[in-house]
Amino acid sequence: MNAESGPAGARCCASSVVFIVLTVATAGLWPEVVIGEFAPNCPSEPFSDNELTLVRAVDLALCSNAEIQSAAAAVRIRAAQLGQARAPYWPTLTASATELRESTQYPASHSSSTTDTATTVYGALSWRLLDFGGRRADVRAASRLLEAAFASQDATIGRVASGWN
Repeated sequence: MNAESGPAGARCCASSVVFIVLTVATAGLWPEVVIGEFAPNCPSEPFSDNELTLVRAVDLALCSNAEIQSAAAAVRIRAAQLGQARAPYWPTLTASATELRESTQYPASHSSSTTDTATTVYGALSWRLLDFGGRRADVRAASRLLEAAFASQDATIGRVASGWN
């Protein structure tokens, strides 16, 4: 609430703003990227069972290795960047609504107070249809970086596993 004194002691109060902005840009134009990261079965409590098999021992060792976790995080980051590179192929919808309510009161007068309300609604849809190959180049570059992250992760798992004797 904002109170200001106007001429002849009139008080004006203006409250505003219900402001909503919605942006939609989805990257579902392509089939989902299957992230080929090594995802061992990481139990929440590693030693809750009495049985420890070879597969479970390997999973526990891979779950606790910081290098493998870092490589898997790099793959997830590159996959997200690929999704961001694909997003410009979809339209963007922007919408906003604003309401302004203004009330004027005359305390020293027998005149009645006045209240005015103004509402504005705005919407826009934009869709880039032609960009002379810029989006395609971004997607191609992000795909190559994701492939490199997969290769790096495979190398890290091989290096870590070869160190187990």
